[in-house]
Amino acid sequence: MARKKRIWYPKEHEKLYEEIIKTGCVLSEYPPGTTPKNFYFPMRNRLISALSDKLYVIGVGRNSGTSSTIESGEKYGREIELVA
Repeated sequence: MARKKRIWYPKEHEKLYEEIIKTGCVLSEYPPGTTPKNFYFPMRNRLISALSDKLYVIGVGRNSGTSSTIESGEKYGREIELVA
């Protein structure tokens, strides 16, 4: 059976992904081999918020995905902790 190449993002986390796959689960709404696009990240952040009981926010940059994660967390009624 042919298998699409996995595309890890960021690339430097490839070993981490492989370790997680051995003992856990990597969840994505996109099939293996999908090239990362900037507009996918808010959708990923929505999924993170939906699956989390609580969100810990370390920092918020002007154009970071943290804002969309917070918005999704609020929408889903998640507790949000700001960590200084």
